Amino acid sequence: MLRALIGLLLLAFGAIGPAAANELRVGLETAAPPFAFINNVGEFDGFNADLSRALCARMGVTCTFVASQIPEFAQKLQSRAVDFVPGLSITEARRGVADFTRPFYIAPNRFIVRRGTHLEVSPAGLAGKILGVRRGTVQDRFVTAGFGEAKIRRYSSLQELFIDLALGRLDTILAEEVASRVQFLDVELGADFERTGPRLADSAWFGDGIGIAVRKGDDRLRDALDRALQEIRENGTFDAIRRRYFTFELEAS
Repeated sequence: MLRALIGLLLLAFGAIGPAAANELRVGLETAAPPFAFINNVGEFDGFNADLSRALCARMGVTCTFVASQIPEFAQKLQSRAVDFVPGLSITEARRGVADFTRPFYIAPNRFIVRRGTHLEVSPAGLAGKILGVRRGTVQDRFVTAGFGEAKIRRYSSLQELFIDLALGRLDTILAEEVASRVQFLDVELGADFERTGPRLADSAWFGDGIGIAVRKGDDRLRDALDRALQEIRENGTFDAIRRRYFTFELEAS
């Protein structure tokens, strides 16, 4: 009887794995404001944290946050340390190790330079230049494949990347537009910098937008998250969360 009761609870809440039937573990970064960070009272905060709480509320479950970094998201999903990871670029490479919800916004990429710098954004133009990216990201993959003549420096966080650009230790960086705007270009640190070159949004490299990763084959959770995303868009919750962190709209997919 006990096993039958547990089975009914699992079906009711859509939980998968060893977590409690009414709990989902969410992988979040700890130092990527305004998307995810630990606030001054030691709690997970940011756009992805609030989005996850809203989604869990719609699904009738509780969120438990687990500190995670982008390069380890697949391993944490596969080992069941986490159940979903929000805010990831949906690429073909990542689809090989995880399933994804529909994207909830798109995020093209741009190179950034000090204002007035005349830098040709091409493999030849960046040859010998010091180019910064965040390690383990789609930007890292893109410059590694196409800008091998540049001196590529890889960073564990965007904050370190932006600081080194501001200090003149880098000639340019490649970063996603939303993150670079809110964390760098719209604040004092990035006041003397600007985007350069074309918007880079080729899905072969940068994916089909930003979505939520779940374990391969976890169709129940993926579908529940998709339904919850649609519901919080329709009832205004998504936009209310967006306004807490961004002064501009997030481009719809």
